[in-house]
Amino acid sequence: MGEDKASLVLANGEMLGARSVAALGDAGCSHIIGVGGTRELSSQLGIEHVPDMWPGQGPLGALVTALTASYPAITVLLPCDLPLADASVVKQLLQHLDGGNGVQHCAIPRIDGHRAFVTSVWSRDCLAPLVRSFESGGRSIRGALSGLDVTYFEPAT
Repeated sequence: MGEDKASLVLANGEMLGARSVAALGDAGCSHIIGVGGTRELSSQLGIEHVPDMWPGQGPLGALVTALTASYPAITVLLPCDLPLADASVVKQLLQHLDGGNGVQHCAIPRIDGHRAFVTSVWSRDCLAPLVRSFESGGRSIRGALSGLDVTYFEPAT
């Protein structure tokens, strides 16, 4: 495509990435970062820029980068190209992380029967197992879930 999807301008003049940033902010997320992309684009979106530690190496590397760079105990992974993302999406992710049974490692929604690995929420304690998976050659989030406590849920519509 040749350009960062987050910079695509919608019919209303808004950048696509601004939708995800607004969804996170409206849900109460206090530290919003952009993994990859350019420093200029992150600045335009009003977020911190974090260079991908492993550019071009797939979503697991981007997730590890996000968890490494974030300082809260909980990290919401929300792609920049979800035009319908809003605060309710983020709040559902956060609700399912605990589930009332103590902190889970991650919560992943099932959307139309498919697990949405890149729209998920992660506790910081899963960082070490994810790094081990990446360092052993894994590049997919799905492949790195072995041994983690995962909650799958159907999002409310």
